[in-house]
Amino acid sequence: MNRTFVFRTDHWIIKVEMELKEWNNFTCSWQVWTECYWQCREEINEILCWNKLWERINKFWKKYHLNDLHPGTEKQEKRLNENWIENRANDYENVCKKLEDAWLLDDDWYKFGSGWKRFEIPYLDLKKIQQLIENWF
Repeated sequence: MNRTFVFRTDHWIIKVEMELKEWNNFTCSWQVWTECYWQCREEINEILCWNKLWERINKFWKKYHLNDLHPGTEKQEKRLNENWIENRANDYENVCKKLEDAWLLDDDWYKFGSGWKRFEIPYLDLKKIQQLIENWF
């Protein structure tokens, strides 16, 4: 199931696409048009800070976007988030070193980055996402 939302302001047109795929894999993307096309969530937050619908979409994006593409277990990613390891995608060796130092490079027989882990969306949030996609007018 998917839905496209369009936000219009005096100077912007912002198109947001939400999709809940098979196995409850969640994606959300947006496009902004002015004189040119760009995609940057932080600027959209400033433009649409007054909009309750955008607040809900953004909350779910931050929590669950690409919930089926995590390079680590929940413990591994929690450790990286706690220590603000930035640029993870471009510094795999440093990330592995940090996890190794914390005895978390191999967690529950899973080596960080050896595949993709899927994090479940909690039931109540899943229902809210489904309602947003299906019933928003």
